[in-house]
Amino acid sequence: MTQKRRVKKVCRQLLEGGITVSAAESFTGGGVSSQLVSRAGMSASFLLGIVAYTDNAKAAHLGVSTEILERFGAVSPECAQAMAKGIREASGSDIAVA
Repeated sequence: MTQKRRVKKVCRQLLEGGITVSAAESFTGGGVSSQLVSRAGMSASFLLGIVAYTDNAKAAHLGVSTEILERFGAVSPECAQAMAKGIREASGSDIAVA
């Protein structure tokens, strides 16, 4: 299955399920959000996207602690989990990805 078809399938599932989603991105530079919002009708599902490229932005806008950033680094599962938690809290979405 091509990426385009996978994105279409995910978007359809979100919309049909009435599921909301938000995305916190860093090195993807907004690519995930862009893919999701390229589908018609996604404004009913996609609530918020933040590209927080620097450590300061991750801390200020997503609530990633300096302890996580210093101990595990900005490109770590721990940081991604904290980013997802931060965007979910900020947006109130059902699902958050980072």
